[in-house]
Amino acid sequence: FGVIGVCGAFVAPVSGRFTDRSGARPVVLGGSLMVALSFLVLWAGGTWSLVAVGLGVLLIDIGMNGALIANQTRAYALVPGARGRINTVLFTTLFVFGALGAFAGSQAFLMVGWPGVCAVGLVFSALAVLVAARDRHGPAAPI
Repeated sequence: FGVIGVCGAFVAPVSGRFTDRSGARPVVLGGSLMVALSFLVLWAGGTWSLVAVGLGVLLIDIGMNGALIANQTRAYALVPGARGRINTVLFTTLFVFGALGAFAGSQAFLMVGWPGVCAVGLVFSALAVLVAARDRHGPAAPI
């Protein structure tokens, strides 16, 4: 699965170019949709198919990395002279909500098993899709 995880690194330049051309919103929306799809794949076949697990992990990795690059572009454009501080806030927020998601997923696993983990991931990624779809900000300014 480590080899599958490397795919996210290849997404970064593609996501960056697409964000520069089209703005952050479609990239964040596409990444969020990809993560939601990954949890559907994992829910459908994650308990019996190694291929489903591999595909789910690949979709999560590509979707998360693509959305992250787009959000970084958007955040850095806010105050170009404060990238270090903005990056601190961005990644602190990312890790705090990641920890909350991990906690919710582990509690769901204790209560209902693998389907609960997938349901939590699907709910959180669906919320991300809704937020991205409602975003009315224009394209991020070039860095």
